Amino acid sequence: MSPTDPQFIYIVLALPALFSSVLMGEGISKIISGKTEGLISLIIGLLFFTLTIFGYFFFSSYLTQRI
Repeated sequence: MSPTDPQFIYIVLALPALFSSVLMGEGISKIISGKTEGLISLIIGLLFFTLTIFGYFFFSSYLTQRI
C-alpha cells in the first residue's frame, strides 16, 4: 500500500480523527453530567486529535506526490 492510496488516508487520518472525536464527545458529556473523569477523556481525545493533525502534516508530502 502506497501513501497515495485512499485506503492509507482512511487508516492513518480518518479513523483516528473519528476515534478522537468520540473521546472528546464522551468527555464533554461526562463533564456536563458532573463527573470529573470526563476531563481525562477530553484531554486524551484532544491529544489524539493533535497527533492525527501532526500525522497529516507528516504524510502530506507523500499525498501530493504522483507515483
